[in-house]
Amino acid sequence: MTVHRYPAADLRGDRLRAVAGLALTAGPLLVVGGLHPLAFWLLGGGGMLFGVFAVRTLFRGFAVFELTPDGIRRFRVSTVGAREVNVPWSGLTQIRLRYYATGRNREGGWMQLGLAAGRATLRIESGLDGFRTVVVEAVRAARARGLSPGRTTLENLRLLGIPWDDGSADGEHGPS
Repeated sequence: MTVHRYPAADLRGDRLRAVAGLALTAGPLLVVGGLHPLAFWLLGGGGMLFGVFAVRTLFRGFAVFELTPDGIRRFRVSTVGAREVNVPWSGLTQIRLRYYATGRNREGGWMQLGLAAGRATLRIESGLDGFRTVVVEAVRAARARGLSPGRTTLENLRLLGIPWDDGSADGEHGPS
C-alpha cells in the first residue's frame, strides 16, 4: 500500500491565487457601496468562482489517496464531514486520462485521471505526489478488465511514457 497526497507547496500557489481573486472581486463588493448593477454582478460572479476555487483547493489539501493491490481509495474532508470513495480494480468500468492546457501551445497545464467502478468515481489531478504510479496501476487494472481506452487517453498515456499495448482506440470505454 502506498499513500499519496497533493504536496502542500504545490497548493500554496493555488491558495494565493484564490485569496488574490477573492480580494479583487469580492473585496470591492464589501468596501464600495452603490456599485452599478453590472459591476455588482460581474464582481459577484467572479467572487463566487474564486470562492469555489478556494474551497476546492482547501479540500484537495485534505485529500489522502491509498493505492493498494485491490484498488484506490480516497479519504477527504468535505463540508459534510469525512468522506471515503473506494474504486476497486476488480470493478473498474472506466479509465480516462485528460490533459488540460493553460496555453495555446499546449505547454503548461495538468492531467486528470478519471476512474469509475459502479457508482464510485474518482478524479485525480497530476499534482498528486506519485501520480504516474497511480496511472500505471490504473492502466494495469483496466487492461486486466479488458477495457478499451479512448484516443485521448491513449495519447495522454504516450505523453507520460506509459504503454497500453493492445493498440485499441475505439472511443471512450465504459458507461459515461
